[in-house]
Amino acid sequence: MELKARFRKIYKMMNLTQSEFSDLIKIKRSNIATILNSDSKNISSTIILALAENIPNLNMRWYL
Repeated sequence: MELKARFRKIYKMMNLTQSEFSDLIKIKRSNIATILNSDSKNISSTIILALAENIPNLNMRWYL
């Protein structure tokens, strides 16, 4: 599964909108939009850390 699809799956499984998700993990909405709309296969370490810190029950293996 593509990284942005996995990222999208996280917030949809939590029944959140993209905006609500960005507020939850304390990352600017534009950064979330960039991940979801670009062809980049990378997510910054800042976003990965924000996920780990703000969603403690998230299994970080989703990134692999």
